[in-house]
Amino acid sequence: MSKATNLNQLGWKPVQIPDKLDDFEGLLELEELDGVEVKYESAGKLKMPVYELVKPDTDAKKSAEEKTDRKEAKQNSNLKRKQSPESQETNLKKKQGKKSKKNKAERQLKSETGGDDAEEIEFTGFGSEDDSDSTTQKSHSSASGNEFQALEDEDEANAVDVSKWSNIPLSAAILGRLSKLGFSAPTHIQELVLPVAMAGSDVIGKAETGSGKTLAFGIPILEHCLRNINKGIQALIMAPTRELAQQIYNHLEQCNPSTDIHIVTVTGGLAIQKQQRLLAKKPSIVIGTPGRLWSVISSQGFDEEFKNVKMLVLDEADRLLQKNHFEELHNIIDLLGNPKQTNRQTFIFSATFDAHLQENLRKKQLIDGNDKQSMGYLLKQIHFLGRPEFLDANPETSVATKVTEGLVECIPSQKDLYLYYFLLRYPGKTIVFANGVEDVKRVTPLLKELGVKAHSLYAQMEQKKRLQALERFKSEKDAILIATDVAARGIDIPSVKHVIHYHVPHTADMYIHRSGRTARGTEQGLAILMCGPKELNQLKKLLYRLKRNLDELTTFPVDVELLGRFQPRVDLGHKIVDLMRQDGRLGREEAWLKAAAEELGLESSDDSSDEDGGHSKKQVSATQRHQKLRVLRSELREYLNEEIRVGFSSRYLTSGLVNMADKLVKGEQHKTLIGLDTQEAIDVLKRKKKAKPQH
Repeated sequence: MSKATNLNQLGWKPVQIPDKLDDFEGLLELEELDGVEVKYESAGKLKMPVYELVKPDTDAKKSAEEKTDRKEAKQNSNLKRKQSPESQETNLKKKQGKKSKKNKAERQLKSETGGDDAEEIEFTGFGSEDDSDSTTQKSHSSASGNEFQALEDEDEANAVDVSKWSNIPLSAAILGRLSKLGFSAPTHIQELVLPVAMAGSDVIGKAETGSGKTLAFGIPILEHCLRNINKGIQALIMAPTRELAQQIYNHLEQCNPSTDIHIVTVTGGLAIQKQQRLLAKKPSIVIGTPGRLWSVISSQGFDEEFKNVKMLVLDEADRLLQKNHFEELHNIIDLLGNPKQTNRQTFIFSATFDAHLQENLRKKQLIDGNDKQSMGYLLKQIHFLGRPEFLDANPETSVATKVTEGLVECIPSQKDLYLYYFLLRYPGKTIVFANGVEDVKRVTPLLKELGVKAHSLYAQMEQKKRLQALERFKSEKDAILIATDVAARGIDIPSVKHVIHYHVPHTADMYIHRSGRTARGTEQGLAILMCGPKELNQLKKLLYRLKRNLDELTTFPVDVELLGRFQPRVDLGHKIVDLMRQDGRLGREEAWLKAAAEELGLESSDDSSDEDGGHSKKQVSATQRHQKLRVLRSELREYLNEEIRVGFSSRYLTSGLVNMADKLVKGEQHKTLIGLDTQEAIDVLKRKKKAKPQH
């Protein structure tokens, strides 16, 4: 049955808006209704809508639902009888995996934004689900009232024994999170720091990269916030780079035992107005970079909120000493006030310390330092609650013990050749560190022209492009990242096989941080240092600071014959990149001259033609460059399409130095270098190191 009525007489009901959605961007009110059928009646040439209230036939509806349920149950029963137990288990895991990813992303969105600013979060777990699938899951979950059961079952299945954490006074909530995350035992730095931190003491910690120091200071912060819910900003964590700040956020969010503990990041590259709104909601933990955080605090008057901070962390403190960070950091520390008045606890962490300062800290001598760019000066400016405990988890070595180090000696003009040789001969996820932005901008397009998946990362890039480069590097197999030292910290990407120092680093601590991007967790890693004759003195200074000798670095073996065969490719690549860069520079210059001419009201010379009505000289020059570029790329494609065969006859596969037929059958041959075995670079260097005579 239905009854015609007009639009305003329908049974509109106001929509209940959650309290957390307090920023409507102009939205005033929402209303909804159901049980309305829309029909159209002719009125001359127009069709007018007629709204009719429909009385639901509950009995018919109930009968139809029961019939549908019986049909679905029968289909499911037949399907289960046909499936083996193994396939049923596989399908269950797939469904649980989808729900787990979706629920995790929803929790992350809720905890960071409180309902708004969703565009700042980049999700990776929704890509495999289409709209119809997610809608079906949502309706099914609402009907059953048990939407989190799959996630809970999966967490319980992955839980591990955490009895090895018993010596540390942790709450059941934190232990539960550690168990579900698979952290069965604390790392060395966590064993040192957690008992001291939980007792309320200040900590100065030294630990190699990838040692678990984030949770060493993160767990005490989460424990404190768990006891002080909704009491404003309780902890402030300072990091030198956006990537490191985001990495800390991810780790703390994974271990977060309560949805009432809100964590936000305040870094450059994101909308400052949204970050101001996030801080106005008084989150429990703030993670920020000094420049952006001080800008937000000083412009919006958040002074009082930060004066109540109970825990302060300076992560990668040596990098925070840089000139472009220290002034803002000093202002923030002054704003926090005297810790003896606020009872504030301080944690300072770094992978490296000056040898003299490290010795003084170990002997518990007074912290001193007059150089504003030194760690001693920074520690001198910080007012600790008491005498800080110096905890050194890596007293003997500097570079992580799981990193195997090697050396490649070559002249500067051949570094690209040696780099291309290594990347092609030993494929794997690799980070190449250069000292300058211009080198990154030159090497990246060169490798792309040579058919290598290469992405770039440096400080001047837009935040969106930086995130895109990191995401692609993570997701692509055997991808290459060409980066400056901005990627030396906070890039916790698993399965990075190789780190290549394209240039000798300026400082010992930067060498340590760069090398620490590989061998994360339980994995092994390889760090190769490329050194030219002019960099030899710098290398000796570097090794002196590391308390190492030059003969301790094993030279990485290189196939000279293959280098010669790669040389024409690299030479063509150089010519192509030089033309591209020249074209780009000329284009920028011409655009600047044209803009300047228009500003002065002059006629641009680019618009002029010769007497015969032809193109201008600049246009002809650009056309010639483009033609030359096409020719060079065509030549390079011929080289890249040419198969490289090593050590065997193409006519007789079983002849020569290598029985190619046997290799083909066993699948042991290299993917692109036919006739060579697939080898891991780290194994090659270890064998060379083992065979090296001992002096």
